[in-house]
Amino acid sequence: MRILVGAAVVALSVGWLVAGRFRTPRTWRVLPALVALPALAFTLNEVRWWHFEHGLADAVRPVLAGHDSGFGCERLMHDFFSSQGRSGHVWFDANGVPAREAFLSMDTCAGVKAYQHDPRSASMADVVAVHTVTHEAEHLAGQRSEAVAECSAIQADARVMVALGADAATARAQTRSYLTTIYPRLSGDYVDGECRADGTLDRTPGDGVWP
Repeated sequence: MRILVGAAVVALSVGWLVAGRFRTPRTWRVLPALVALPALAFTLNEVRWWHFEHGLADAVRPVLAGHDSGFGCERLMHDFFSSQGRSGHVWFDANGVPAREAFLSMDTCAGVKAYQHDPRSASMADVVAVHTVTHEAEHLAGQRSEAVAECSAIQADARVMVALGADAATARAQTRSYLTTIYPRLSGDYVDGECRADGTLDRTPGDGVWP
């Protein structure tokens, strides 16, 4: 629906501008093409984003635990300039119910795309972008605590990375790298001493696997 509405808005806007500026018979003959081309380009771009965003939802489907939720990337026609320093965010209502869509900044979505292009050569910034998706998925599933969501996301990251195209060994190595280089530098709200092997935030204690 958002795609169709957006295409209609673009088409009407272009048509109004052209019609207001030029009112000749020749113009009215070419007006359909002038309207259709930008509308088509916009629609195709929105379809591309739709596939990307739904691909993210599919990658974190186990994390969502049955919640019918997804992601929205910041871009020209969607939450433009609304990141305000946040790489990702999920709104909760007064009853603690999460929104159905997580917001992702332009940089986060660009980082995930770069990661998908070549997981083995991904930079740490790209790995952090993927982790942001996993972290926000934890919130979409209902977890409000930043520390718990962060620790759970670290334990789910490798599976999400594999779903985005990485091999298992690469995903495990990148997850461990995030855990040892990025996690210790996070603010106190995101860090918990129990986020360790067999700690209270270990989702599979006693299995010898961490994270």
